[in-house]
Amino acid sequence: MHDQTVADVSLARGRTPLLLFVALAYGLAWLVWGLDLAAERGLIAFHPARDLAFIGLGLGTFVAAALTGGRAALADLARRMGRWRVAPRWYAVTLASAVGLSAAPALLYRLLVGPLPAPALALRLVPVYFLYEVVL
Repeated sequence: MHDQTVADVSLARGRTPLLLFVALAYGLAWLVWGLDLAAERGLIAFHPARDLAFIGLGLGTFVAAALTGGRAALADLARRMGRWRVAPRWYAVTLASAVGLSAAPALLYRLLVGPLPAPALALRLVPVYFLYEVVL
């Protein structure tokens, strides 16, 4: 009976980083989107920066690592982020798919609705936005 209790405790500890990560990753996004909806309905007087919703995944990763494993976990995470485990062509495929996934809604809008509205983003900022998107 004692062994089962120890196993249950260690299993619960093993899930804690994952649960913390999911809570942070989704929680920040939902908080930002909830505040944005509240602002649109006049319930609050400010609009949060919508881009903050997309940092939840990265922030959740680092905070969960720091809280559950300390500096050693953060160092391990940083090392893992810098590893190249596949051939460089697959990184090129990934970047190209990011461009395709970004362009697909505009193409679909053009085909189904008509001409695109004036761009909200200056063309000179597209490379900066793309880098931002890839990092996130």
